[in-house]
This record gives sequence, C-alpha cells and structure tokens, in this order.
Amino acid sequence: MATYNTTKVKFETLQKKLQRLFKKLDAINAPYTFNVIREYADDVPVYHIDPITNTQYKTGDVKVECVEFELGFEPYRVGDYRVGAVLERTEDGNLIYTVDETVDYSSYYKQTLRCDHCGTRHDRVKAIVLINDNGEQKMVGKTCLKDFVGISVDSFAGYLYGIGEILEDMELRIYDNEVHMYKMVIDTITFLATCIKITEHDGYYRGMAYDAFDIMKKKGDPEQTYIDKAHEIANFFETYEATDPFEINTRLLVTGKTTFATPNGIVAYAPTLYKKILDRLEKERQRKAAAEVSQYLGTVGTKITIRVKFTIAGGYESQFGYVRIYKFIDNNGNVLIWKTSSYIDKDTETEITITGTVSDHNEYGGVKQTVLKRVKVA
Repeated sequence: MATYNTTKVKFETLQKKLQRLFKKLDAINAPYTFNVIREYADDVPVYHIDPITNTQYKTGDVKVECVEFELGFEPYRVGDYRVGAVLERTEDGNLIYTVDETVDYSSYYKQTLRCDHCGTRHDRVKAIVLINDNGEQKMVGKTCLKDFVGISVDSFAGYLYGIGEILEDMELRIYDNEVHMYKMVIDTITFLATCIKITEHDGYYRGMAYDAFDIMKKKGDPEQTYIDKAHEIANFFETYEATDPFEINTRLLVTGKTTFATPNGIVAYAPTLYKKILDRLEKERQRKAAAEVSQYLGTVGTKITIRVKFTIAGGYESQFGYVRIYKFIDNNGNVLIWKTSSYIDKDTETEITITGTVSDHNEYGGVKQTVLKRVKVA
C-alpha cells in the first residue's frame, strides 16, 4: 500500500475510475485499501509545454486544494494461484498488463499464447499468467479462467493497469492550460497562525481577517511558534463535538474540510472562540467536580454555623428591590445559597463565618445545594 499526494481535481477524476474498479473487486471479494488521509491547501507549480519543442518549464505557483490518500491492492487469487498479469497478442509481440508488480514478465513478450489448463494453443488473443506461492507460473486462457472462477479477470486487470498509469500522472503539478479548472485557496494553517499572532498582540477586532491576509502577502509565513499553536487549535476542533452551528462551521474551516479563497472572519475569530470553549469546558469540569463533592448540610428548619468563602452568583430585580444571590462554599466543597437584599461588605473569596436557617435542599446543574435564610455574617 502506498501514499499519494495530488490536487483535488485530479483526485476526483481518479475516484470515479476507482469506483468502477472497486465494484469488480467487491464482486469477487478481492481485498483493497483506499483511504483519504487529509485534505489541505498547498502551493503547486504551474508548467507550460512548448508545442514546438515539446519541452516544459515552470511559470509560477498557485495555492489550490490538495488531497493525501493511500491506495493498495492485494494479489487476486485463483485457488492456490494469484493473478500475475494479463497478456494480449499484437503483431509486434504481446502487451503485458501487470497485476502483481513483484514479478518479471519480460519472457512473455514473444511467447505464443496458450492455455495450460485445457492444453490448447488455437490462435489465442488473450491469456492470464497465474503464479503460486512457490513462484511457479502457468498461462491460462481467458475463457477457461472465466469458466473456472466465474468472472473475467482481464477486465479488472485492465482497470488496475489503467489506474497505474493515472497514478503516475498524479504528481502535484498543474499545466497552464488547465489552471481554470482549479479553485485557488488560502492555506488554512498559515492564515490561522497569522490571526493568532494578531490576537495575542491586539486582541480580536472586526476587519482582522483582511489585516492578516495583507500581512501574509507582505511578510510571508508567521513564526513557527504560531504555526504550532494553529495546529493545536486545528487538532482540538478535529475531535471537538460541536453542536452550535457557528462552532460547526469553525471546525470545518480550521480543520481544512472547507477551504476558502478570501480572508475569512470565522477563521480569524477561531483563536478567541477556542479560548472561550476551553474556559467553558473548564467550568463544566469544575461543576462536575463540585457535583461529585457537594452534600446537603443540616436539616430543613434548623440553624447551622459554618466557615465559608463566598461569591455573588447573580441577582435580579423584584417588587421589593434588587435581590442578590450569594454562593458559599465550605472547606469540604459543599455549596450553600442565600438570596437577600442585604450586601456583604467584604471582598469575594474572603473566608467568613455565617449562621443561617436551612430553608431547602435542592440541585442546580446537578450540584447539591443547601439553601439558607436569615443569614448573619460574623
């Protein structure tokens, strides 16, 4: 099995041919491997062919969509034999369509085509070379092999041969007369890295995407540290299970699954969104940790006195004025809540001692809370 890199346009042409071949291989349960490893954008050289001298020379580079994929076939077997090659007779000798490329078939160029299965030699046009695990070879007529295995082997062997020729032309290059077939794109990682650099220095602002694009054109690639950070963000979004439409679009763009040809505001905002998501996930982690630790304190109607730290968890306007919601956490991680119009004149996170009456036990976000009333701060 081999790995190949090519332009997306060439890859789409190859895919169509491969699907026809795969149908034939599936019909005979012949194994093969075909996987897309990644899609990305890259600078690809453009060549011009001189029609008079038939020579080619490079005229420039364009950034286009590219694909890296792996493709491999295992030898097709007929009993104890695998298919080595398909032979086709011509006036100048036999054409050899190679299936198993590990074997030298040069001796078959001038051989008369025959069938070792039925023993006949009558003016054959095609024959198949079979090879066993000991390296022994035999030539079998097309008709005999089809009757024996139920499918025309030379049919998909011809496809394999054609695929081999196409793969030889899959290199990352474009000819100037076909540039119009390609969609020009911006390299995602380089653009994202440039946006990270700007965000760290100036923060996110509207129009940053265009500034980043101008910087890329004038100064080239950013420093490696920002390239590494861009890969870190792309790798995060690769496995991040987004449900919000904006986050889904961000994931598709920063991972290269959706390419872009002009400055993209979603990618420019991605470093800021990445930080917000990490903050949210950390708060969720802390909430889950609190949910596992927090227990109910006291019984409803009884007073408790306890040492705690506090924060203002929120508040709202009521017909009686503004109501503050205080959240207390004791040394064991237990959570207590007090709703009041009073104000605690101390810095949050300060340790204080409170006395209050337990009015309720409830859960909020899975965290057990002890609700207090008539709280006094020592």
